Amino acid sequence: MKSVFLALGLVSSFAFAETAKISIEGMHCSGCKEMITKKVCENDVVAKTSASCEVKVTDAAKQTGEITIVTKGDAKVDVDLVKRQLAETGEGYKVANVDVRAYKHADGTPMTAEQAAMETEMKTPNTRTVTTTTTTETETVDKDGKVEVKTETKVKKIKTASKTTTTKKATK
Repeated sequence: MKSVFLALGLVSSFAFAETAKISIEGMHCSGCKEMITKKVCENDVVAKTSASCEVKVTDAAKQTGEITIVTKGDAKVDVDLVKRQLAETGEGYKVANVDVRAYKHADGTPMTAEQAAMETEMKTPNTRTVTTTTTTETETVDKDGKVEVKTETKVKKIKTASKTTTTKKATK
């Protein structure tokens, strides 16, 4: 009986790697991409805790871009650090939206975003359940200049089932 409680305690305290997609306003060129990559992705804290960090311009005409950070192990994305690093560039970049997800299998074991995507695409004779937790942070500025931050957390379970065989295999 003690081992059951111990196992439950370990599962409930288990932390999962995160994938953060941070939308940026004010990006319009490869110079912006390089500057943000140096300030954010090459920051010591981000570099030590992330498995990957990618910056891209998503729409040059609208001056929007995105930073995608995937953490290692149970590390968390430090969104406040990213905001400070963006401010330090002096270029006026603003965080428009933050989407942080922690992926896990139905049995509670962690998975990467790529594994979660593959899990939903896989065709297997039995049913698999993928659970995702999404935290989205949106900043808005009202007419008086007051900044309002709205945080929304969603937990979603996606069930997939098929009678065909596996069409994709995970590679590592």
